[in-house]
Amino acid sequence: MIAESEELAGEDGSYEVTFGEESGYEGGPLQVDIRLTHLPGDDSEDGVGLGQDAVQLTIGYFTFEGEENSGEFDYRMPENFYCKLLESLGRWVICGHVLSEDDEGLAGAEVQALDADVSQDDPIGTATTNSAGRFLIYYTKDDFDDTPVSFVELELIGGPDCYFKVDYAGQRIYDEDQADGRQQGRENRGHCTCVTLRSEEVRVDVDPEDTPVWTSVYEFDIRTDLTSEGYTADGNHHVFGGAVPLRGNVPLTTSSGDPLKYRFLAAAWDWPGGSPTASTPPSVPPSKSDFQPVTDIARTRVGTVIKPGFNPEPVYIDDDDLDPDGFVTLQGKSVKIQDPSGSTQTVSLSEDNFVHALDLIRIDTRALTPDPIAEFQRDGDGDVLADQPPSPREPVRRYRLRFQVFEESAAPDKGTDDGTLDSIVFDNTPIMAYVDLEQLANDLCAEISGSVDVEYTADHPHLKNFDVVIKDNAGTVHDDTDTSLPDQEYNGSTSFRGGHGTENVDVSGDDPCAYEVILRARTRHHPSRGPTTPNILYRIC
Repeated sequence: MIAESEELAGEDGSYEVTFGEESGYEGGPLQVDIRLTHLPGDDSEDGVGLGQDAVQLTIGYFTFEGEENSGEFDYRMPENFYCKLLESLGRWVICGHVLSEDDEGLAGAEVQALDADVSQDDPIGTATTNSAGRFLIYYTKDDFDDTPVSFVELELIGGPDCYFKVDYAGQRIYDEDQADGRQQGRENRGHCTCVTLRSEEVRVDVDPEDTPVWTSVYEFDIRTDLTSEGYTADGNHHVFGGAVPLRGNVPLTTSSGDPLKYRFLAAAWDWPGGSPTASTPPSVPPSKSDFQPVTDIARTRVGTVIKPGFNPEPVYIDDDDLDPDGFVTLQGKSVKIQDPSGSTQTVSLSEDNFVHALDLIRIDTRALTPDPIAEFQRDGDGDVLADQPPSPREPVRRYRLRFQVFEESAAPDKGTDDGTLDSIVFDNTPIMAYVDLEQLANDLCAEISGSVDVEYTADHPHLKNFDVVIKDNAGTVHDDTDTSLPDQEYNGSTSFRGGHGTENVDVSGDDPCAYEVILRARTRHHPSRGPTTPNILYRIC
């Protein structure tokens, strides 16, 4: 009888296989095979399955020793063997190590591999280094044979001519060109390429707190947690409004003791033609000249002063701490501190007494977003048409943000960007929500019998949900479960804005009482905002 058992290896290649009675194993040597069912490097959920072309290899044999009923089998596939396997599958791989000037691995570096062609540079692939600074890029022949003319193949001999570019903490720290791809060891690479990319611009033998970096909006990482449309990428499509914290770290001084200053700049995306359109988000990115310094911020706690013998004192900044170009300089800022007896002293911030908090600034987005433009439609008497959508309606407002850190003496146009957020949605507009009863159009005190015609409208560019219910003092009497009253959710569609209409509700069976018709609507803002709840009352006698 042939004993057989299998297990899927983990990301690090580890596995555990158990042979129970059902496997038929009665002792003796075991043949160890690996079976490759997906292309190497394709770890996406919808990765390319090999199907009937799955590769199965025998890599060794194993025998339990003595009376032991467990054991370990470690195997390291030889490089040339793995390269031959890749060749048979039409795959190439680049394994690399990104190092600082002092030979420390750089985690989180963005690596771009390119192929030097006669007519163009072919991007081969990208990767982000792991905690040790290592990366893998898998690719196919199509990635370096792609040419403007489909029938012309520019890689006539061998493989790609590889060269690399590396970005770290928002800056280009390693930058090769086509000539590097033509050097010996880089030209016509085979199916396996291993490289070490050492940057002379980065040293990591310093405290991380000495590195200027903008990392997040609230808890959302600016590199990974926001979509290209400017929404959060967590599936909730959150937007932001009011005072929004921009988080990161800026040391007070350079390593040589020169004070540092930082600022943010903002610019709005626009529409083709320049006129806001509620039906489509803005798609024209801002130009460099569109950016303006952020000079309106909410009170922001940026850290704490710690001095022996005195109480820890929070440090805040506001508009008054920004210079005309929007820069914040914390080094030397005066802060009043107090000892336990109540005596006060003024100290100047320095690296010796200051502990950083997360927030760099809390940007006041109300200074960026235009005044609301939406208006309810009205009849000739000026009364709201409750069953009609607003006109005009509010559009989506997208912005691009840049972060800059300079030495204090540098001119505003002499620095470089230390981080850019391509797109973020800011919104400070109210929900346009209204509910009315047709039967009360001429007399708000009219008695109701038989049925009511509920007129409603709910509209907002970032609406999460809305519903209409009828309540009495005991709770809900009518909703979407027993009537045609609306209860709508955005369900992942950012084009959802709400709805409007008139619904007839049979109230002939309701007890004499006072009733309230309520429209409840929420937006997708982060943090969550309370609902908008317009209402109208009626009575049944």
